[in-house]
Amino acid sequence: MENKFEWSVDGLYVNKRDNAPDFVISSLGVNKKQFLEFISKQDGEFVNIDILLSKQGKQYAKLNTFKPKSDVSKQLDKKANGDIDPSDLPF
Repeated sequence: MENKFEWSVDGLYVNKRDNAPDFVISSLGVNKKQFLEFISKQDGEFVNIDILLSKQGKQYAKLNTFKPKSDVSKQLDKKANGDIDPSDLPF
């Protein structure tokens, strides 16, 4: 069954069993055919999926489509590589 929302994750089902021990947060069920079709349509090397809680208390999977602004990414890359502009320093 294909999900009707563009952010939903086809073939991935999140379940919480009432009788599960406290350390079991969720169980994931994967319909291999549906999930492989969904994954093959996604761009990039990684697909990020969030497990959320609905207002009714039911857990569900949502495609995380967050993309950082390119300017921020470039600034973070510079700082990670040690390319710090002395004018950026507070002292």
